[in-house]
Amino acid sequence: FSVDFEDPKGVLEIVKGILAKHSPDSTLINIGATKGGVGSIYPLAKSMGFLTTGIISTEGFAFYKDISEHVDHICFIKDRLWGGYQPGSKELSPTSRAMVDCSDIFIGIGGNDVARDELLAARDLGKPLQFFPAEMNHAWAIRSARQSGKPLPTSFLGSAHEVFGK
Repeated sequence: FSVDFEDPKGVLEIVKGILAKHSPDSTLINIGATKGGVGSIYPLAKSMGFLTTGIISTEGFAFYKDISEHVDHICFIKDRLWGGYQPGSKELSPTSRAMVDCSDIFIGIGGNDVARDELLAARDLGKPLQFFPAEMNHAWAIRSARQSGKPLPTSFLGSAHEVFGK
């Protein structure tokens, strides 16, 4: 599942600007399939006439209530990971491989490890890429760190920002 943004309205303004530059007749919006995080743009994309798809790991079956009702087509990829690199390698998991292979243009808006890994793979393939900083929900990040026994975050921008936000 995706983590919500600290400023969801600001993210939607970024997305409106991006989508205004593309035609709904020739552009497919492809994200993971959940409502949260970047999936929160599905309703906006649909309202602007875009066809939407989602690529998600079969791990998402456990979170079926979090699947966005605004996704036209969902592709579940048999994958024990949510995406990103396979542990201990620079090989993408099946879900991230499908996302990178099926997408022509990449727009990163915040994001953590999975987003970072997919953006890196897209960049390595020479695919057009844009990145926009966006903070993850602060309360969620703090709660998550406490629950997992990790140090509290010193930044809420995510690991994708560490690579692409400079």
